[in-house]
Amino acid sequence: MPGVVSKPLEWTRRASEAYQATLVRIADEDPPTARLVRERVDRALSLIQSQPGLGTPALRRGERRYPVQTPGT
Repeated sequence: MPGVVSKPLEWTRRASEAYQATLVRIADEDPPTARLVRERVDRALSLIQSQPGLGTPALRRGERRYPVQTPGT
């Protein structure tokens, strides 16, 4: 929607560190797969920003959860 400003995504420190560690672990064994996972997560984040109602409500008010499935990776 034109003129709609979306709220920037916020990662908790713990989630960000876990995500980065996961990418490093994957890259140690298979760098192309690590890139694929990162691209899928980036694509999902863009989708969430454009459609913030996606996902499942979380326990904390105002938060939603959206699992990123990576079949074949």
